[in-house]
Amino acid sequence: MFVSELSPGERLVVWRHRKGWSQEAAAQCCHVSTSTYRRYEHDHYQDRSTPYVTLQTLTETEQCLVLRRRAGLTQAQVAEQIGRSRWFVNMVENGQLASGLVARYFGL
Repeated sequence: MFVSELSPGERLVVWRHRKGWSQEAAAQCCHVSTSTYRRYEHDHYQDRSTPYVTLQTLTETEQCLVLRRRAGLTQAQVAEQIGRSRWFVNMVENGQLASGLVARYFGL
């Protein structure tokens, strides 16, 4: 169902989440405006120089984040499907709670 190689934008999302940064903080680090950085995360700019990363090389928490975004789902939609709060899904995606329930939802 899902392609295993991450897009450049998905790589940026994972990088930012690993750092624990907001989009604003990541934009500052990259010396671009926040709106430009958001376009990078949504693959509106392609940069082929970013390293090759596959879905399998991510932590389970990061896989949940990428799969949710690929499915076009909000945290609230996933939360409703698994019977939890949006806060719960957010905490899972930020690595602050165990990802088991969300991972099972995505078939991991």
